[in-house]
Amino acid sequence: MIRSFPELPDWSFDIDEVSNGVYKVVVSHRYGHKISKTGIDPEALIDDCRREATDMRLADRPTRAKSIFGPKLGITEMPEATNILNTAIKVPR
Repeated sequence: MIRSFPELPDWSFDIDEVSNGVYKVVVSHRYGHKISKTGIDPEALIDDCRREATDMRLADRPTRAKSIFGPKLGITEMPEATNILNTAIKVPR
């Protein structure tokens, strides 16, 4: 059975009974991310997967802060981060 949830529009939830009373939930993102859980309580598995997908969605959101070295490094321009970076490495100004 395939399910979707409005708060996770890019994710599809595929729930299958793989053995008598044993369920597998595979959650797929349209860009290829996958989450998989197996257990005896399908609703608990779905809830766990929803939490993980939500966490991934929130982690992938772009930050409002301007990036110092580019988005791939994930270092943002915040005073405390800049101070730590300047202390750890010599950054030309």
